[in-house]
Amino acid sequence: HCSSYDAQVSEWLWSQVGSGPAPEMTVPLKLEQTLRYGENPHQAAAFYTDSSLREATAGGVATSIVHWGKEMSYNNYLDADAAYQCCCDYTAPSCVIVKHTNPCGIASRGDLREAYRLAVRADPISAFGGIVAFNRPVDADLAREIREFRSPQDGETRMFYEIVIAPSYTAEGLEVLKGKSKALRILEAKPRAPQGLSLRQVAGGWLWQDADALAPEAIAFKCVSEAQPTEAQLEDLKFAW
Repeated sequence: HCSSYDAQVSEWLWSQVGSGPAPEMTVPLKLEQTLRYGENPHQAAAFYTDSSLREATAGGVATSIVHWGKEMSYNNYLDADAAYQCCCDYTAPSCVIVKHTNPCGIASRGDLREAYRLAVRADPISAFGGIVAFNRPVDADLAREIREFRSPQDGETRMFYEIVIAPSYTAEGLEVLKGKSKALRILEAKPRAPQGLSLRQVAGGWLWQDADALAPEAIAFKCVSEAQPTEAQLEDLKFAW
């Protein structure tokens, strides 16, 4: 506790007088859960939360509420984080489906149910058994869509997912989702703060950078070909970017 407190004091003082990377950094970690195994069955694993000031109210998977389902695994945390961070990058109502940390379907629409349908249809084979993330609350209508949606492959098999993660759920929506499967993990997570730091471990050290928080309106493209894109194509390009 003393070392964690000292780290927070140091972090706060640097935020008042310095800019850019601090000369020294201490990352206070707290054991939250011992996991059954890691990426592979022969690897021991655990989940720690970051108690530094910058992460205390940052949101995301680390501070999520598990409303339903089996215990989270190492790979579950990795995939849920990838899906939710990607989904929260979009400002429009969006759905992201991830399998093995790779997006297999992303869609934005005014109607979140339509965004979900499009995300599944992008790659229904990979979506089966994947992680589904939304950047808007899940209501009863969307929950029923998730529960009853049939695979586009055969039109009969109900889609199976490991995790559904969203910023919130209506009471009815949560109950509907619970009826899909006892194994389905239902997570509620506050969206990540738009600013912050990104730390990544490499052998023997860490890489530090500002979080990637470029606003969509700040994205600008320069066309260098004779063929000029339409406005619709530019919007699609921004979405992909």
